[in-house]
Amino acid sequence: MIMTIDTQTALEPLLKDIAQQLGAIAQALRPADESLGFGPSPGRQYIYVNRSQGCNWYRLDAEGHPIAIEAPALTGYIVGLEIRELQRRGKAVPKLHLHIKADRHYVLESGAQSVFSKSLLVAIAQLQPAQLRQPITLEPQAAEGNEAEFARLYINGEYVHAPWDDNSDFPHLTQQAIAVVQAAQN
Repeated sequence: MIMTIDTQTALEPLLKDIAQQLGAIAQALRPADESLGFGPSPGRQYIYVNRSQGCNWYRLDAEGHPIAIEAPALTGYIVGLEIRELQRRGKAVPKLHLHIKADRHYVLESGAQSVFSKSLLVAIAQLQPAQLRQPITLEPQAAEGNEAEFARLYINGEYVHAPWDDNSDFPHLTQQAIAVVQAAQN
């Protein structure tokens, strides 16, 4: 097919329009959390879950001062769960680290024997790996009248009811919860 100058000239606006539409489609497909220019670091953000600072959870600024997190819940994908021995105030203490991928990688830290950790471990242990392949919502909830804080876990807006008591086998539940999280990553 031989194109004449008139045909080529007539196609230019159409080709330009197609190029603009393709650019708009490419922009729409760009991940929502990707932004250009200056902004916060996408690196890990540690979130401390305890009521020692007068709030349910907090992070530390560059100087180590606590900054309360006002949001009542965090939604994302659980990508890791571990119990680690850390040094706090000169003592080795076991801490639960829950890794959540959301707008960035968050690591929630709580005492491994805390009410928050126990309620979180029981909830995760009863889930199927496929359930953790979708976003979860985690909400720390303070118990009335004391320093205890519970973990409320939601999947698709539904609360995961996970009762436990002091007779629950937490070493077994911990291993089971870690296994569920690991299986969800495969």
